[in-house]
Amino acid sequence: MLGLSLALATGAVTLALLLCWVARTPGPGELARWAARYELDLQRGDRPWVARELRRGRVLRTLGFAVTFAIGVGIAFWWGGTHHLSPSPPFPLSILGNPAAWATGYLVGATAAELTRRRPGAPRVRAAALVPRRLGDYLPAWMLWIERAVALVVLGFTPLAGRTVPGRSPRVDLAIAAGVAAVGIAAMVEVALRSMVGRPQPVASPDELAVDDALRSTAIHRTAGAGLAALLFLLGRQLGSSVSRPWEFAGLVYLLCYGLAIGAWKDLTVPLRWRIRRAYGSGGPA
Repeated sequence: MLGLSLALATGAVTLALLLCWVARTPGPGELARWAARYELDLQRGDRPWVARELRRGRVLRTLGFAVTFAIGVGIAFWWGGTHHLSPSPPFPLSILGNPAAWATGYLVGATAAELTRRRPGAPRVRAAALVPRRLGDYLPAWMLWIERAVALVVLGFTPLAGRTVPGRSPRVDLAIAAGVAAVGIAAMVEVALRSMVGRPQPVASPDELAVDDALRSTAIHRTAGAGLAALLFLLGRQLGSSVSRPWEFAGLVYLLCYGLAIGAWKDLTVPLRWRIRRAYGSGGPA
C-alpha cells in the first residue's frame, strides 16, 4: 500500500509540474520560431495576443491529456491494489488506461482551444473573410488518408484480436471496443478538422487573416497528429492481443506501431515549416 501511495503522489507531483510548465507565456524566441514556421512577419502589436492564444491552446491540450492520463492510471492502480487476482481492470474501466485515450484527450483539448478562440481586441465591424478555405490548405492530404486506413485496419483486426491465444484468456470485449473506438476517433478527427476550417474568419486585413490562418493551422496539425497517434496505439493494441509470443512478426509490428504513434504525436503535431496554400488577394470582408 505504501508503494501505491508513493506512486500516486509521484504522479500527482509530476502532473502538477507539467501544468505549471505549460502555463507559462511563450517567450520571444518561441514566438519567432512559430512565426518562421508559417513564414509570418509577426507585428509587434499582434505578439501579446498570439502568445496568449498559443499559451491557451497548450494549456487546454495538456489538460485534455492530463485528465485522461490521471483517471486511467488512477483506475489501474486502484484496481491492482484491491483486486489481486485480476491485475487489469475490466471493460469499460480499462479504456482510459490505454495511450490511445490519452492522445484522444489531447486532441479534444486542441479542438476546444481552436473552436473557442476569439479575434483580438473588441470587434469593430461584423465582418467575415470571403477567401475560400479548404482542409488541404492547412493539412497534407496524406495525413487524413493514413488515419482512415489505420482505422479500417484496426477494425479489420478485431476478429483476430478477439480470438483465443494459447496462454491467454480471450478479451473479445476489448477487441470490439478497440475497433469501435478506432472508427469513432477517425470520425471525431474528421468532424473536428472540418469544423476548424469552416469557422468564420472575422478579420479585416491580410495580416490578421495570415495570423488567423497560422493559429488555425497549428490547431489542425495538433489535432490530426494526435488522432493518428491514437489510432496507431489502438492498432498496436490489436496486434499485441493477437500474438502469443513477443518474437512473432505481429509482435514486432506491435512495437513498431507504438513507435510510430509516439513519433506522430511528437512530430506531426508540430510541422517544421508549413505555408498556408491559398492566396489573400481575392475576396475580403463582407
